[in-house]
Amino acid sequence: YDADEPVPIDANENWAEGIQKAAQKYTHKKIIESLPIAWEQYMMNIEMQIAFPMENVRKDPYRVRNVFVDMILEGRELNDEPIDLNF
Repeated sequence: YDADEPVPIDANENWAEGIQKAAQKYTHKKIIESLPIAWEQYMMNIEMQIAFPMENVRKDPYRVRNVFVDMILEGRELNDEPIDLNF
């Protein structure tokens, strides 16, 4: 992937891990930047009563669940918590 800005890499004994962490930080930053636009689109769909596409959910109803489980596990890892769903 190409970044549209310089991506700083924190010091790390393992250069590959340093690059991976920098890429994750950059990805998270870009997601945060895009959330207001996504929210605006979501609210516009709600206000105009436009249905949300459901074709992927119909094909694999567990896909949506797995996306959220993956996000929860990644968040727990970032917070140095056990990478499981045992809260």
